Amino acid sequence: MFKVLLIALMLPFFAQVQADDSGKVTKREFKKAKMQDKKALRADLKAADTKKEKKKAKKKYKKERKQARKEVKQQRKAKVEAKKQDMMEDDSIVHE
Repeated sequence: MFKVLLIALMLPFFAQVQADDSGKVTKREFKKAKMQDKKALRADLKAADTKKEKKKAKKKYKKERKQARKEVKQQRKAKVEAKKQDMMEDDSIVHE
């Protein structure tokens, strides 16, 4: 019982520290942003009177989502590069 309580109290702390240390967009934040963008798109589509305005709203939504995906992809790429560098440094230390 005590272990379960201790773990339950520590989980939010570790999750927050990990996200803060990496300085990256978490999955939860990415999904929240995506849902907000979808809600904004729906509102824009309701407000739009012409096909041209609807097309413009869809284009804006696609552009925002593309940018968000691009940022996440860059973060993942940087993380992989950092791991590769660490591995190379570890290998060079072992070989010396």
